[in-house]
Parts: sequence; C-alpha cells; structure tokens
Amino acid sequence: MTLERPRPSNPKTEFRESLNGWFSEKDIRQIMKSWTLASLAHVGQFRKTTKEPFFVHPLSVANELLAAGIRDADVICGAFLHDTAEDTLLFGYEKTMRYTEYIQGVWEFVAEEFNPDVADMVVSLTEPPSIDEEKDGIVADEVDFFTKAQAKKKKEDLLEHATPKGAIIKLGDRLHNSKTFYKDDEHLTPKEKIAETRKLVPMLAEIASQEYPEATEILVAQIYAALDDMEAEWHLSPGKSNA
Repeated sequence: MTLERPRPSNPKTEFRESLNGWFSEKDIRQIMKSWTLASLAHVGQFRKTTKEPFFVHPLSVANELLAAGIRDADVICGAFLHDTAEDTLLFGYEKTMRYTEYIQGVWEFVAEEFNPDVADMVVSLTEPPSIDEEKDGIVADEVDFFTKAQAKKKKEDLLEHATPKGAIIKLGDRLHNSKTFYKDDEHLTPKEKIAETRKLVPMLAEIASQEYPEATEILVAQIYAALDDMEAEWHLSPGKSNA
C-alpha cells in the first residue's frame, strides 16, 4: 500500500477555493488579479511591528471583510490594493511628482485594470506622499505637496468623503491593525493608537452602514473588543466602546 504524501498548502489556491460559491468566476478572476498585483507590489516589505511580510496585512483585511459577510468583489479587490499607492512603488511615485498628477495616474491605472469604483476606493484610502521642505527643497502647498501633518489631514478629509465601499475597507484595515498593535510602534504610543481608532471608527461606521449595515456592526464590535483587550493587557484607562 502506497501512502500519498500530503500536498504542501498553497495560500493563494486555498484563498481562491474559499471564494467558490460566493462569487462568480469573473469576480473571482478579478479578486485573484488584485491578490497578484498587491503581492508583487509589496514584495520585500515587512510590517514594522510584527516583522512579517507586509502582504499578510492586505490579505488579512480581505479575510476580515469576507468573514463579516462582504460579498462585493470590488470591495475585496480594494482591500488587497488599499496600501499599494501609499506604501509601494507600483505607480512610479517620485518625490518631485505633484500629488494631483500622481493620484490621477493611480486612479486611471486601477480604473483600467479593474473599474472606477475600485479606483475610487484606492484613492480615498491613500495618504498623500509627504515632503521635508528644507531637505527636499520643495514648498508645501497642501494641493500638490504636503508636509507630514498636512498629508495626514488630507487623508482624514478623504476618509470623511469616502464611499461606503471605501469605509468598510478601512474598518477591516483598522480591525487587523487593532489585533496587531504593539507597544514598540515607533510612531504612536498605545494610548494614542487606541484613541485615534476610537475617534475614527464611528465616522467610518456611519458611512459604511449605508450599504453594509450587518458587516459594519460585526467589524465595529470586533474592533472595540480588540481595543478593550489591549487596554486591559496594557493596564490603560478604558475608553468608551459604543458604536
């Protein structure tokens, strides 16, 4: 009797198979196209806190959305692509490029490869590149060139005007980030990270619930549970977990 060796697991194949029965074959092809594009764009990148390959993050966001009941192929594509314009060189960003020129190129590329809805999602979830005026020799104008603070404010403005599709992706993003916050994050203290999330979630939930009420409720509850767990683990004063 010959024993067959177990086949090594293939995450991409397993993910594709998990979509069967929920999406059309055409939608599955688009979703897997977004997987391929995002995985290539994030090659060589690692998450600063967990040190794992960065692609784990967009994959986790897509899985969080699927687990919450999202069956919108455009949203899953957007989940995979949501950090590609901000954190990779996929779209050929250079320091001297004007933001309006760059983001238009991003929109046109994604719209052509996927559709305008996915392009809108990616743009609404992209913080503009920031400059150091003295070091880069460029004057910030809050239109084409932004300081770090100005870029963050611009991203907040984009999120305030996001579509329900963009908002539900951001909730999935915040859920995965909330599950993987670490004390040694170089940018924000634990209290700052938690406070920022608690401030952002109600706004996102209001927008996302217009189209995805049940998924929004699931994601928000999980985000607040993750924040509550962190506060307990890190002995922080509890915040308010009310949607």
